[in-house]
Amino acid sequence: MPDSRPDIPASISAQLTVFFDGRFWIGVLEHHELRRGGDTIGRAITVRAARHVFGAEPSDVELYDFLLAHGGALIDRAAASPPIPTSGSAGSSAAPRPNPKRAARRAAKEAAR
Repeated sequence: MPDSRPDIPASISAQLTVFFDGRFWIGVLEHHELRRGGDTIGRAITVRAARHVFGAEPSDVELYDFLLAHGGALIDRAAASPPIPTSGSAGSSAAPRPNPKRAARRAAKEAAR
């Protein structure tokens, strides 16, 4: 029987994104925790992040070696950082995104008028 305590995450995932900011190559590790008992569908997602500046463009092998040597510390830094507000937890009152097909039909109707 799965543990349903709210203090234990239901799942944890991480994603490393590497991009060029104009001067340096930056790596951003996103740490996602899915917890039970949050919003109306019974879950809460916490997102935290940590950043690493690589400098020169890292090759795939260099990224792999970096993650083996420093990945644990990068995940620890992300887990210790304050949570980033997600659209659901930030209290945004924006309407949900419309279905793309429905939006296309509406646009076609408006153009026909």
